[in-house]
Amino acid sequence: YKWIPEMLDPPLHTKWRHLLGPFFAPGAVKRLRPRVEARFEEIMDEIVDRGSCDYVADVALRFPNTIFMELMGLPVSDADRFQRWETAILHAGTSDRDAAYQAMGEVNAYFAELIAERRKSPREDIVSVASTWKIDGEPVTEEDLHALCLLLFMAGLDTVAQQLSYSMYHLANHAEDRRRLVEDPGLFEPAIEEFLRYYAFVSPGRKVTRDVEVAGCPIKAGQMVWLPIASANRDPEEFPDADKVIIDRRDHRHLAFGGG
Repeated sequence: YKWIPEMLDPPLHTKWRHLLGPFFAPGAVKRLRPRVEARFEEIMDEIVDRGSCDYVADVALRFPNTIFMELMGLPVSDADRFQRWETAILHAGTSDRDAAYQAMGEVNAYFAELIAERRKSPREDIVSVASTWKIDGEPVTEEDLHALCLLLFMAGLDTVAQQLSYSMYHLANHAEDRRRLVEDPGLFEPAIEEFLRYYAFVSPGRKVTRDVEVAGCPIKAGQMVWLPIASANRDPEEFPDADKVIIDRRDHRHLAFGGG
């Protein structure tokens, strides 16, 4: 299997990225902002009277769900199903592989039906637009559309939840940073970038294409290598005091989202 475009290399990766770009460009994100803020307020309204919550379950996992549904042109009423699938696939660990495989099968069936429906009755969502794309003059295949949907599902829900969780974990354990953010909202932008740098959550793997030696370590063609982005983001040659969270740090050359 392959998740598009995360598991592709250039030049094919670049072509897919170019097609996907308009959906995630600054202008497109800006247009989403009112709905994103409204969704967060809805979640806060539901939990504020309780006085406490399980932050991961009640906020971090739920927040990106509706946004994903809207981008994909899916009924918000299906959001709970996607949440159950995501939890089963990504958070059950090795304890319940059968449930994970069953959930993946259900996701696959859902997207197969969705792609077929959008080809017949297109809308303005990602799936409808992607079904009209061409790569090197050839229409995007059903298989590739499926791979794109799977990637957007996995990445769209889980990465946002992880980043929200790590950020809140930090603030829960660093009262001074929390106080400074409350008193100076202008620090939110650099703080978010710093949380992305320090708590980088994506660790992609790549298959080696030729025999090579890196820092004295021989690697053979065909072997898989793990790329810990968090390690790169804490490189002291790139970031002063790299092992400290500095919420007003202004140097944001981190690789939390890869290198483009």
